[in-house]
Amino acid sequence: MVNIIKSRDKRDILDVLRSKNIIDELTYNFISKNFSTNETRIQALEKKNIVSQEDLSKAAAEIFNLPFVHIQGKKLDFEVLNLIPFEICQKYKIVCLEKKGNAYQIAVARPYRLGGKKSGLLHNIEKERSVEFHLSASTEPDVDWALKIYENFLSERAEKNTQTNLPSARTDKVKISNLPRAKLDGRFDLLETIRKIPLEIIRRYKIALFEISDENIFKIAMLDSFDPRAREIINFISQKNGVKVEQYQIESRDLDWVLQNYNSAAAVQPSASKNIESEKLAPDQGAPDSSSSKEVIEKNGMFTIPEEAIAKPGLSGGEVDLAQADKTGAINQDEIETDLDTFLGKLVTNAKELTQIIVEGFVPKMVAGILSLGISLRASDVHLEATRKGLRLRYRVDGDLLDFIYMPIALHPPIISRIKILSGLKIDEQRIPQDGRYNAKVQNHEIDVRVSSYPTIHGEKIAMRLLDKTASQYSLEDLGLTGAPLEKINQEIIKPWGVVIITGPTGSGKSTTLYAILNAISSPKINIVTLEDPVEYDIPGVNQAQIKPKIGFSFAEGLRSILRQDPNVIMVGEVRDSETANLVTHAALTGHLVLTTLHTNDASSALPRLTNMKVEPYLITSAINVIIAQRLIRKLCQKCKQPIKVPAPVLESEGVKDVNEMKFFGPGKGCGECRNGYKGRIGIFEILVMTDAIEKLAINHAPVSEILKQAIQDGMVSLKEDGIAKAKQGMVSLSDILQAVNE
Repeated sequence: MVNIIKSRDKRDILDVLRSKNIIDELTYNFISKNFSTNETRIQALEKKNIVSQEDLSKAAAEIFNLPFVHIQGKKLDFEVLNLIPFEICQKYKIVCLEKKGNAYQIAVARPYRLGGKKSGLLHNIEKERSVEFHLSASTEPDVDWALKIYENFLSERAEKNTQTNLPSARTDKVKISNLPRAKLDGRFDLLETIRKIPLEIIRRYKIALFEISDENIFKIAMLDSFDPRAREIINFISQKNGVKVEQYQIESRDLDWVLQNYNSAAAVQPSASKNIESEKLAPDQGAPDSSSSKEVIEKNGMFTIPEEAIAKPGLSGGEVDLAQADKTGAINQDEIETDLDTFLGKLVTNAKELTQIIVEGFVPKMVAGILSLGISLRASDVHLEATRKGLRLRYRVDGDLLDFIYMPIALHPPIISRIKILSGLKIDEQRIPQDGRYNAKVQNHEIDVRVSSYPTIHGEKIAMRLLDKTASQYSLEDLGLTGAPLEKINQEIIKPWGVVIITGPTGSGKSTTLYAILNAISSPKINIVTLEDPVEYDIPGVNQAQIKPKIGFSFAEGLRSILRQDPNVIMVGEVRDSETANLVTHAALTGHLVLTTLHTNDASSALPRLTNMKVEPYLITSAINVIIAQRLIRKLCQKCKQPIKVPAPVLESEGVKDVNEMKFFGPGKGCGECRNGYKGRIGIFEILVMTDAIEKLAINHAPVSEILKQAIQDGMVSLKEDGIAKAKQGMVSLSDILQAVNE
């Protein structure tokens, strides 16, 4: 056997590493000064992740004049493996690879440790077996891979030799493939790459990306190489990113280590080129310096982020810096991301702050920032759209859809994928629309995020509806109902039976009014059952259900079931068809109070609409208590609103009387309380109570104009009149009122 001690050259392992520029002069001086032996020096380099195991093995191979070999993926000869007892191989990290004549090639993971008694141990085997060993250097992951296959071979052979009818004790043994072995346990230097795949994907599919080669080859390890789901997601990663993937095998302890340390602050390790002044090498936890990035372009209040200003996100984005993360790593990544106060540190309040987050290049933080800005703006919806120009971000604020940022289109796949993972959507399904949801927390508020994906010609579009769960606590007064209209509604909703219908176009706040009514009448003595699409707010004490048309649970079918639940009050999210309309009417006539919505422009139009749904007019008029029509109008900021003059001819043309006595307000330029002179929204309403005169008109199929005229004669305040009254009070602008009611 070659004596590796005598055949070594005179150089120290630090000399070899420095000559190859693997370590710098500062590292060389620090390690050589503080550690005296090769063993302790190598341990220090490994412990602090300054040098990879492969570099150490290659340096040792050069010192001891040994060839260096990679053995993962090679075909192994089990009879050759069996030449050296498994316990010895495992203890000294050696493996017998192949036989050439009477000589055997031995791969050694740590050749610098084979001296004295250890080399004598191999010499004894040579003498006993009359063979010759030729040594070569390899890495510990390579040797571990071969030993795992060796162990599996020994186990299977033992099972075959067991003469018993009892079931095998190794029924839970994981199948071992011939894939190369990857060792991730303890490899903090790999965490930056590992994090390029979201934690949920790693946990669900038991895979880990641990290296991206210079040739753009992704090295991905699997716990179970026979799992079709894992292979499917790996193929998706390969196709989506246009890269070649090399597959490796890991053990359960490697996966456990990855899951436990995914969020560890120790992930960012110092490189060999960093100044090392003490034995304690503290990780650099600072955020990436974006001061050198190109300035973000601002034009017309909208930001465009240049491609070169973005840190390369990889699959799921750049470095991670979770100052609040649990150092043990026992953390759910999704829970961290959705707790925006902890994850971001503060609420994102403007486009510049969001731009800085995007420039840093960490995709989960981008998604959190996009959501945080939407909450700060009090947006109802967030839109992420792939366009020819890039990834466009828009927010709907107080009913208006506003452009905010254009991002490089390269950010589209990772951002969309991250949102889909959080909301439970299939990231590999991009051909059909999907719907999902997740919850976020910010400033003691729980935000229900409803996510909808939609395939477009430029890529998937994501719309996120933001629902503040505290909104379910609104009262009717909070929505803008006061005086006589409020009294009329209160009188009708306390009746034991009948139908209360709320009408208006999409986005007019009908559902919020329904919830306010439920809050007003909810009581332990009342059984309230709802049927919604979707359930927007969770109301304590109310039995809420969501329809599922794909499995036959529609409004009509659900309503039939509700009637068997002994309800006092039934809420049906929307009347969409004649079957539901008839069921609602019959439910009201049989002693139930029914709350529902209908898509019409005003209250008077609801009666002909129900007639068109083939409900008998006499049943409609007998069942309906009240019809409420509404719109949502932007509220003026009370701090910066400005008085304006409205020409008398304009007021007179709109039927406004006493024009000389009126004073109106318009939006200000914006202040610390608002963005552009507006803050929040308020409703305007018209309340049509069923009277004998209106009942006769409906039964005789009178046109909407006659029903409206009669309702006004009976005391109904129209949408326009209610809006003008609120404009007089300075709550809203007159132009917004006229635009809403004259559409």
